[in-house]
Amino acid sequence: MTSPDFETYRKSLSGHGFHEVDSGYNEAVFGTWFIVFDNHRTRVIWEGKEQWLTVQRATFRGWADVWIGREEATQTPDAVAAQLALLR
Repeated sequence: MTSPDFETYRKSLSGHGFHEVDSGYNEAVFGTWFIVFDNHRTRVIWEGKEQWLTVQRATFRGWADVWIGREEATQTPDAVAAQLALLR
């Protein structure tokens, strides 16, 4: 499975109207990356080791998984944008 490209996701999700407030990429941890949006309430994480793409929402207890793309076919910027739109 190919790692979703960090910069491609940043540009695509910005193009969908999501405002990035923080992000990071770590090649040493299997290429893991994250992008935080909209006043730190939602984020997308690529878990490099597991090769999962996860959308999370902030709760009073921390981050809660809302959607997990475990298959490469579901790990598209459009699929992530659709999940983020549901959280607005």
